[in-house]
Amino acid sequence: MLKSDFHAHTNLIQKHSELSPKQLIDLAVKHKYDVITITEHAFLNFWFKLKYYPNAVKTYDHIKNYAKKKGILLIPGIETFVEGREILLINFNKKPKKFTFDDLYELKNENVLIVAPHPFYGKKKCIGDKIIEHIKLFDAIEYCHLYCNFINPNKKAVEIAKKYKKTLLANSDAHFPYHLNLQSSLLDCNKNKDSILEAIRKNKVKIETKPMPTSLFIKEINWLITTNIKRNTKELIKDVFKS
Repeated sequence: MLKSDFHAHTNLIQKHSELSPKQLIDLAVKHKYDVITITEHAFLNFWFKLKYYPNAVKTYDHIKNYAKKKGILLIPGIETFVEGREILLINFNKKPKKFTFDDLYELKNENVLIVAPHPFYGKKKCIGDKIIEHIKLFDAIEYCHLYCNFINPNKKAVEIAKKYKKTLLANSDAHFPYHLNLQSSLLDCNKNKDSILEAIRKNKVKIETKPMPTSLFIKEINWLITTNIKRNTKELIKDVFKS
């Protein structure tokens, strides 16, 4: 079984992660991961305005040789906005664009996996119930790390995955060192890219996950709120001085 994570961020392009690419790979080695996908944002929302990062796959090119040296199979990917909703593209290594859902159907023919990250964690940017409209598009649905014993938005994701026979992937959405080993996906396949992608499509995946301690869950929510306020305020000040 291959211990895997298909949703992680670093501070190479955007500064909302505390992890450098090297730190992420070293942590993956420490926690005995076999497969990692770094999914930097192709777009980020600042005060209802999308900021575009055309170099979103730069981190993969920057760290892939180091990952290989350390025994980690690194698969390229991005987290992007598609018609206002966040989507993970796994095995994607091109300059991103402003995709439509129709574009994603074409990407599937290029051996790109389409994953719905944290689907029910907010109506403004998560896929939510719109996932049913495009259910044939998705290869997998993410089981998000951010939950505790009394709050778990993943429950609806599990229901939809079962109903439509979709693979669940437990990813870290890593921004801090402690994120990486909160949960993982175990894949029953060989350690090569094609075998891994096929295992996800055929649901040869077992997820390992457990609720966050309540104190850590509250800390995470506070971080999300304050980070968004700081990031958006900084961009607003820049726009004011540019005008």
